[in-house]
Amino acid sequence: MTNRRIAAFVTTLALALPLVSPSAAGARTVSQAGISSDEIKVGGLIETQFAQSEVGAQARFADENAKGGVNGRNITYVTGATYAQGNTAAALAEGQRLVQQEGVAAIVPSLTSVPPTQFLTQQKVPTFAWNITPLGWDNPWYFGITGSLVAPTPKVAPGSASLPQMLGAQLKEEGRAKGGKGATIAIIGSSDASAQSGIDQARKTFVHEGYKVTYAKGAFSLTQPTTDYTPFVEAMLTSNGGSAPDIAYLIASFNDVQGLSKGLRQAGFTGIIVNPTTYDPRIIKAAETLEVYTQWATPEAAATVPNVQKVIDSIKKQDPEATLSLGTLAAWFSADMFIQAVKAAGKNVTTQSIQKAAAKMTYELKGVVGPTTYPTAFTQGTSCAQLAKSNGTTFDVLVEYDCYPTYVFGTGSSTKPVKTIPAPKV
Repeated sequence: MTNRRIAAFVTTLALALPLVSPSAAGARTVSQAGISSDEIKVGGLIETQFAQSEVGAQARFADENAKGGVNGRNITYVTGATYAQGNTAAALAEGQRLVQQEGVAAIVPSLTSVPPTQFLTQQKVPTFAWNITPLGWDNPWYFGITGSLVAPTPKVAPGSASLPQMLGAQLKEEGRAKGGKGATIAIIGSSDASAQSGIDQARKTFVHEGYKVTYAKGAFSLTQPTTDYTPFVEAMLTSNGGSAPDIAYLIASFNDVQGLSKGLRQAGFTGIIVNPTTYDPRIIKAAETLEVYTQWATPEAAATVPNVQKVIDSIKKQDPEATLSLGTLAAWFSADMFIQAVKAAGKNVTTQSIQKAAAKMTYELKGVVGPTTYPTAFTQGTSCAQLAKSNGTTFDVLVEYDCYPTYVFGTGSSTKPVKTIPAPKV
């Protein structure tokens, strides 16, 4: 993920497109742009790390269309072009194409680290996303299924107690009487400013929960691939007074998680390696021994959570070969959230009425994802999660999906929260 600025956009197609107001510098009017009496057009922004995830949105829309649509309007998904991860220019070009040429009323889903938020906001296009980028922070037209997760510096996102408390529950289950209290943890991530701010928030949260943080640094470049993980392995494995910590927390891309995890294991590290990246049925073997925390319940929870099975059935009905990856699930949730917003907007729906409805709604699929409450979620992520581990054949759920408190820290080094937000009720 990156914190690059989106270049300013000046439209050149205003006179050619009936959906664009020639008197508003290219901005769309409050007309039924992409909305007719029997149809709502949407399209997705999807980069390569989430390739083929649109099947999740298509499945949810197909379910709703089979019931007659939303107030008589079917939802049409316009298939777009997948572009390279982090390619700002390609993301903007695809956003322009979907809005100005295809005439979509909304972006559903946005699964990208570089969404063209400046353009979409100027065009008054509501966007429903997995909001994993500072570009989507505090934007009234950009809605995250789990809120806004990354703040642009110098702002900071609140710290979620979810991972410290889940790891504490795991450690207690494994026989450590005090759980996470006194456990040691090394935290590593990317080197950009927003990532380093997030690492510091994680450090403060773990310390507040009773852990000893032995290492907390942004190390990996966003532009240059890492070829040698040895320095990072050595730094982490000697960070606990010359010894290894109990836990290695990797807030990094899939490639860096894989490379560093391999290096840690080869160096003899037997502790917990946890990350938010490596949940994907296609890489179970490659992720063996790694733990992954996710912001929603995964398919492995279907036996005890009926709504998880509902999502699986929906996606498999659309495409029996679909991969139930984080991206596919995020696309399904984004479409579900959009449908709820359209329903709340009423029969005379416009893009602005969808935005107004979403800006005061709570999105939740009971026991699976959320509750994500707006407008609070414009600047706060949903503090709910699940913890699982790959055994090389499948993912085992270690801690079931639940919600946890959120801590708001000051801008200094203090690890005492200035405010504690109670856990949402699942």
